This record gives sequence, structure tokens and C-alpha cells, in this order.
Amino acid sequence: MFHAIGRFSYRFRWLVIGFWVLLFAGGLVATPFLGNVLQGGGFSNADSSSDRAAALIEDKLALG
Repeated sequence: MFHAIGRFSYRFRWLVIGFWVLLFAGGLVATPFLGNVLQGGGFSNADSSSDRAAALIEDKLALG
């Protein structure tokens, strides 16, 4: 399989390089618009035991 990929990449090397250059350029053009679509967070689950424990500690110790 890798032999076939290597053979294709070598045989059509300028096409492969052109594809990656176009992909990179498209990424540069799309970058300013990604801030409106992507957002941070989403890695915590409010129902997890660790989040419940953190909320309980914050409640009891009045840290928040």
C-alpha cells in the first residue's frame, strides 16, 4: 500500500505539491472566519463526579 502511495506521489509530485499549496492557501483564507464558527470549551461534563465535587467544595468554602 505504501509502495503505491509513494509511487503515485513521485510520479505526480508536482500535482501533489500543488495540491498541498492550494490546501495551505485555502487554510490561510479560511482562518479569519473560523473564529465565528469555533469556540473554546466543551471538555467538561456538569454531571461528572469531579465537577459535582468541585461545585460542592466551592459552595461549602465560599470560594466563588
